[in-house]
Amino acid sequence: MSQIYDEAHQFARDFANTPECLRLKAAQAKLKIDQDKYNKAQAYMAKQMTVQTRQMMGQSLSDDEIRSFNQETADILADSDIAEFLTAQMEFGKLFQDVIKIIDDAIGFDMNLFGGGLR
Repeated sequence: MSQIYDEAHQFARDFANTPECLRLKAAQAKLKIDQDKYNKAQAYMAKQMTVQTRQMMGQSLSDDEIRSFNQETADILADSDIAEFLTAQMEFGKLFQDVIKIIDDAIGFDMNLFGGGLR
């Protein structure tokens, strides 16, 4: 049984050294140097999460809300450090989701919250 843990730890070390993970770590470290930029990025991500949650719940956004969010996105992406962080975060997220899907497919569980149980 300890072999699987050893392999999981090795995988975690390998995963931590992927270009996507290293890029995200570097972008995050750079962003944390400037507290104002860090706070702006956090506030934007919170707003982004709110918008996405509303859309997933089937709630439509008004034209003004869409326009405002699009302008905020353009403003935030004008900062190269924040843009680099958000891009790195998206690329890491894609890799992470792909790995979870590989594990999920190999195990054979339906990880869908509403599907539940074995496939």
